[in-house]
This record gives sequence, structure tokens and C-alpha cells, in this order.
Amino acid sequence: GWQTSVSTHTAFGRSEWGGKVFVSYGTRQEVSVTWTVPHAATQVGSGWSYTTLIQKQAGVVNQNLDYQLTLPACATRTGPLPSGVTAPTPKSLAVAQPLTKDLSLAVTYTC
Repeated sequence: GWQTSVSTHTAFGRSEWGGKVFVSYGTRQEVSVTWTVPHAATQVGSGWSYTTLIQKQAGVVNQNLDYQLTLPACATRTGPLPSGVTAPTPKSLAVAQPLTKDLSLAVTYTC
């Protein structure tokens, strides 16, 4: 897990957070993070749109992504699921795959 506090920065219209994880040579470390982004969805007509960008860390060769998104309780998805995305429940989306490049996800829904 994290061994230092989390730092946050905002620049170029984007926000990022980070911290240090120490991994000893020859071992593996798994990091799980849960966060909420207030007002992340934008209203588009009578529906809502949520978009996120997951950036691959430069220099990391084997980076696996296990990402889950929970929509509001009132949400009903509209439109197709993005490529590589599953819907474990009607109110959630998931991506589990190697992160070989930046990944942009977008979902539309009504409430």
C-alpha cells in the first residue's frame, strides 16, 4: 500500500493524484484505490455523460488495469458500452485488461 501521503495537482485543465509505493526487488505489490469525483458527469440534453482518461505510466511494461465505475442509483445506461468494457450490474461498468496505452472511457445515461 501507500507509504506516504497522497499528493494532488491541477494543471492544463486536468487533476492528478499520486503517492509512492515501495516494492522490493523480486516481489509484487498490488495497489487498490477507491475515489469519488463530485460533479464528474455533465448534463447533455435530457441525459448525462461521464468521460474519464486513464493514463498509462511511462516506462511501465506490465501494467494491468482493473477499473470499476459505479453510476448513480437513478442511472439507466444509454448507448453501447465502450470496447473492452463489461457491465457486471446495470449500474456499474468494469475494465480488466493490460494497460498498454492511454484509455479513454465514456458512458452516457439518463437519471
